[in-house]
Amino acid sequence: MSSYFTDDFPEDLTVEEWVMIEWISSGYTYYEVAITMGISSKTIQRHARKPIFKKALADVRARRTEETMGRLSKLVRDANDVLAASLEDESPAIRLRAAEMVLKNYRNYKSDYDVDQRLTRLEEIHSVPAPIEPEDDPSDLR
Repeated sequence: MSSYFTDDFPEDLTVEEWVMIEWISSGYTYYEVAITMGISSKTIQRHARKPIFKKALADVRARRTEETMGRLSKLVRDANDVLAASLEDESPAIRLRAAEMVLKNYRNYKSDYDVDQRLTRLEEIHSVPAPIEPEDDPSDLR
């Protein structure tokens, strides 16, 4: 598990809280973290209610998400390169399948892009602020 203990995170958190944050941000439930750490899930829920804990957890999750998106973006580029090369394959069946996939991917991308553009315009018209991440609800045991 990669560590997100860095200088830009609050020093007001204990090592135990950072360990909780590491595990929770990696996708483990409060219950699973509690079992692993040998503590009660209620203890984790108590820590998770602290604003500084919530902020640190949100920051770590955001970093993990950003890293994951970066890795996925590279894989998508690689997959598109393979798909493009398949359009030049000797087999007509492979070329046809590749062409179908290109068209399907284009339609999906175009649809997503159109929806995003429409949503942006609606937000501008109605002066809707950017979405705020909902606070974690400790009662969901995550």
